[in-house]
Amino acid sequence: MYGLTITRTDDIISITGRRDNSGWVGIINAPLSAGTYTFSYESSGTAPQRPRILNSSYQQQNDTFTVSETGTYIIAIGGAVDDEWNCTLKLQIVSGTTAKPYEKYGASPSPSYPSPVKVIDGSYDLLVANSDNTQTQTQTIDTSPNPLYSEDDYYYKQNGNWYVHNEWGKVVLNGTEDWTIQVYSSLYYYRLSTTIPDQSEGYSNYFTVISSNLNLLAYTNVIRIKDSNIDLVLDKSNISLENFKTWLSTHNTEIIYELATPTNTQITNTTLINQLEALSNMKAYQDQTNISQTHNTAQADMKINAKTIMSLRYMQQEIESLLNS
Repeated sequence: MYGLTITRTDDIISITGRRDNSGWVGIINAPLSAGTYTFSYESSGTAPQRPRILNSSYQQQNDTFTVSETGTYIIAIGGAVDDEWNCTLKLQIVSGTTAKPYEKYGASPSPSYPSPVKVIDGSYDLLVANSDNTQTQTQTIDTSPNPLYSEDDYYYKQNGNWYVHNEWGKVVLNGTEDWTIQVYSSLYYYRLSTTIPDQSEGYSNYFTVISSNLNLLAYTNVIRIKDSNIDLVLDKSNISLENFKTWLSTHNTEIIYELATPTNTQITNTTLINQLEALSNMKAYQDQTNISQTHNTAQADMKINAKTIMSLRYMQQEIESLLNS
């Protein structure tokens, strides 16, 4: 196309050749539901122009853009006649206003390209150190009793008690559930009754969670949560219900979903309470304090309040300076 050879392997694009025409060349169509998204990319080799995100009318969008209604957006490259291309592009669109490090999703995700859901649901270590790391404090936090499933979930202390605020929940499907097989037109899919509310988005390790207003016929390897049902399309083939349950037993499927109403639950696990108390009492160092954390999948956001203690000698110097100015 336009003198270029464009090949795609999953979400990685290779472009070679000399352009014999100008204008936009679409390289990926991206169906998106209503929401705000951020486009990012990594490039290696020779690329005269950076990739851009366009709407269906080929109008260029900012890297962070808002979709008002479900539609197809286009990742494209521009350029002029005789531009030489020999590059590899890694492309990514994420929900929200912040670009994130590139992750290989393949079918975004799919049984062939599982992508672990990153939540704070295990143990991680917080390290507090002075400027040259000669003084350090370490605190372990094990969130397993009261996990945090999204950036909207957090711990807080009120009236002497610790609580977890959850706006998202988690369910794990392992094949022991009471699934039924459904047939719609030429599509075979699997259904499970649920109390989870309709979802406009969500996250899963083996499937893409699509909006409840989308038609299953247009998709493969997706989950839709609608009308008190989890509908799961494994692929376009017809496999028996028992084989599907067997598949789930070896491919435990996690779904992170938005709660209908946020919850505030008092934490009763004494280990976690003691860890949170210790965390809240960690000391800062004079001049500079470095804070880092280690977790197997994700990083927690923290709000930090620090008290400044000034010596009497320092305050006297400051007062004298003001009086002499």
